[in-house]
Amino acid sequence: MIGSQPSQPARQSGLSLIEVLIAMLVLSFGLLGLAGMQVSALANTRVAQQYTQAAILALNITDKMRANLEGVRAGNYTLAAGATPADPGTNCGTTACDAAQLAAWDLAVWYSSIDADASYSNGISNAVAVPRGKASVICVDEPACTDASLRVITIYWDANGRADASPGYGCDPDVATDLACYRVVFAP
Repeated sequence: MIGSQPSQPARQSGLSLIEVLIAMLVLSFGLLGLAGMQVSALANTRVAQQYTQAAILALNITDKMRANLEGVRAGNYTLAAGATPADPGTNCGTTACDAAQLAAWDLAVWYSSIDADASYSNGISNAVAVPRGKASVICVDEPACTDASLRVITIYWDANGRADASPGYGCDPDVATDLACYRVVFAP
């Protein structure tokens, strides 16, 4: 055998570098897409948590209303859209109350979990569950509300941090806003 010469590798002139750059570009777009999906998932999780809190708040006041049907039938649980419940005066957490006083206390305690601007005496204060929230409890048959009339409990809030929670907005399908709304109907 005649001496064999080792073969020399074929010369490439930059094709590998271009392939690597293209692969890095594709990878970076993929990572940006993943980051965008993560941000979107976090935002949707936050809004879902707000809806859950609103549902809990709505069910909380319906439980209080169910426990004080005398106050419901007397119209003591009525709260107009955009209104803040009056200061209850009496602390029903430590003092025996009649149906009207209990309804005023229930509304004030409940509303302090919705609106950070609500301030009451007697130390009523709760962590606000929804951002810039407002609420209403209205009788369906206003002004001729009866003992058997349905009550609509509405909680609306600024889900995306871009608007004011004005009365009624967010629940009206004809009004385009950034507000979220949760409604429940209570039948006495």
